[in-house]
Amino acid sequence: NSLRRPGTQDNVFVQLFQMVLELRFLESRWKDLESGNHRLVVLQVIRLFMRDKAFQRRFLLRGGRDELCSIFDSEGVKHYRHLAQTDSVGLQILTQIASMLTK
Repeated sequence: NSLRRPGTQDNVFVQLFQMVLELRFLESRWKDLESGNHRLVVLQVIRLFMRDKAFQRRFLLRGGRDELCSIFDSEGVKHYRHLAQTDSVGLQILTQIASMLTK
C-alpha cells in the first residue's frame, strides 16, 4: 500500500503535493487561476502539506520559497494599492503566505 511509504514517489500524498506545486503554484501558474478564492485554496492545501518536514523540503527544493516571496510581494502591492476597498480574500492570501514564510 503506497500510503504506508510516505517518502516514496508512488505515495498518493506526494503525488498530490507535486501536482499542486507543478500545476497550480510554480512557474507563475498562480497567475492563471481564475479567482482569489482559487489561489487561497491552493495556498491552504500547500500549507497543510507543509506541516510535514518532508514536504517542506520538497517545497524548498522545487523553488517554492522564491515563488512564495514573489507572490507575497505582488499580493502585498495589490492589497495596499486598493487599501480603501475591502478585499478579504487578498488579505487572507497575504496571511497564509506570511504564516508559511515564518516556518
